[in-house]
Amino acid sequence: MAELESQVNELKNSIPKDFPKQHNFPNFERFEQKLAKLESELRELKHPVVSKEPSPPTDEDSLNSRLKKAENSVTKQSHRNMEQTRDLEAMSLRMKELEKKFESISNVGSRLHELEKRPTDFTQLALPSQMPDTPSHAQIQHTDTQLKFLQNRLQGLEGRFDLLAKASKMTHDIHMQELEKDTKRIGQLETDYHQFAQRLDKSAKELAASQTAYANSITGNQSGINLKVRDDLNKLSGAVDKVSKEMVPELSKSLGKSNGLLQSVIQGTRSLESRFQQLTTEPLVKHMMHAMQEMYPSVGTLSEQVQAFKGHAEKEIAEVKQKLEKLEMLPSGEAQSEALEKLRAQLEKHQEESTGKIDAFTSGLKKDLRSQLDDILVLRNDFATQSNAVADLGEKIASGETEWPPDDCRKLLTSVSDLREEIKILTSKVDNLTPNATTKSQTEQLETRLKALEELASPETAEWIKEKFAELDRIQHESIPRIFNRIRTYEDCSRSVQSPAENVQKLDKSSSDNPSKSGTPQVPDQQPSRGSAQGQLAKAMLKKKRSRHSLASDDDRSLPGTPSASNSSPVHPSSSSDISSSKKNKRKKKRKDQDATQR
Repeated sequence: MAELESQVNELKNSIPKDFPKQHNFPNFERFEQKLAKLESELRELKHPVVSKEPSPPTDEDSLNSRLKKAENSVTKQSHRNMEQTRDLEAMSLRMKELEKKFESISNVGSRLHELEKRPTDFTQLALPSQMPDTPSHAQIQHTDTQLKFLQNRLQGLEGRFDLLAKASKMTHDIHMQELEKDTKRIGQLETDYHQFAQRLDKSAKELAASQTAYANSITGNQSGINLKVRDDLNKLSGAVDKVSKEMVPELSKSLGKSNGLLQSVIQGTRSLESRFQQLTTEPLVKHMMHAMQEMYPSVGTLSEQVQAFKGHAEKEIAEVKQKLEKLEMLPSGEAQSEALEKLRAQLEKHQEESTGKIDAFTSGLKKDLRSQLDDILVLRNDFATQSNAVADLGEKIASGETEWPPDDCRKLLTSVSDLREEIKILTSKVDNLTPNATTKSQTEQLETRLKALEELASPETAEWIKEKFAELDRIQHESIPRIFNRIRTYEDCSRSVQSPAENVQKLDKSSSDNPSKSGTPQVPDQQPSRGSAQGQLAKAMLKKKRSRHSLASDDDRSLPGTPSASNSSPVHPSSSSDISSSKKNKRKKKRKDQDATQR
């Protein structure tokens, strides 16, 4: 701030007092007013209103860095202003020099007048009195050249004078533009200073609010941490008291017993030594030593036991001392609060990651289940439409409404070939739906994932996943064998339908071989085979119809959530209608091709 004040004062002192009067600057008073405002704002910024509460060090560092940046920018701007003032002073000096030159050039008119008078004076002086009044031709030419030379010099001086006038105007305009730019920059500086003051106020308020929140959080955490520390200290003091009350008396008792044993052993040894000194016979001594060794333990074993007791006691005492030192060296409340906050943040991150994984896995499971259910429903719709068509044909054959002319047999052949192709497509789809080794491994992996998810997820989502997998198991175990049975019935029907079609082809061949004998084919010879084929086809259709009704009833019983074969068309009307229309178009094309080949 002191640097800013010094720079503003230097700016004021650098501008001369007579500068605006010399150059006629109308906005100089406004410029002085803006400088006075800047000085007042700088004085206010000298003593900013700062809250008494302590602020965290990070915000102070950021504010200090911002203040330094602002001061650097202000210093740079002040240096620019100083350079501009220096340029203005240099321009004013140049203007003064140009004015002096202009004043020196303004005397050119009088000099020219004198120069115009000089030739007349020269002629008057140069011509003698005896010369005639008429000048010579050479003199006239000489005077003309001199006059032209003087006129050219006059024109050059006038051009220079015009250039100097234009240059003075240009310099004056440049000075005015630079002053306007300076005023604009000073206005921008004022706005920047106002915005900076507002930001400082906002940052001070935010710092105060953050300090209060931080202080409240610290007080709350400190209370909880102090309670935990007190509980831990109480527990540790209780453990130390237990050790001092229970273990130390036991050790003292054991040491007392060992001391008593030592004293008794010492007394026995002394008595034995006295007896040994009195006795002189070796066998008695040997017997006594043997008896002593049997009755009493040796001194080495006793000393080893005592040393072991001492080492054990010293170890326990050292452990107690280490525990007490650890209690004394426990971390402060702030360190524990930081550790707890880090743990809480890690737990939150882990929880978010686990929930994101669970959501992604459940969404993928939902999509897979829906796609599988949609495929199964489309298969059931296709099967229902085909079974209805074949059932209608079987009923007509059983009732005897159709007589199976050759054209109908050809149509039946085309329809049977189409049905075979569709059956192959259905079998391939069913094979894809049947569980393989890869699908089993995938199901095992899914089961392991589901168990892990059930442990992590809520009970509602776990129950929903279990229900969906139970439905998939039902569909795989119940619907797939039924689809195989239906496909087999279709194959039987197609085989039964193939026999009358072959008979019709034979009739066509026989009629084409001998057209001269009879104009019509020998239909009565082929009637028994056609009737037998029709009977077989009718029986197969009746069996198929009965099996279809039983399977539909079983489907309705086993899959209450899925739609039945008769009511499955509203589920996907667009798909079933598209499939039926495509099939009809294929059949029409095949019929046209066959008719063309026959013709």
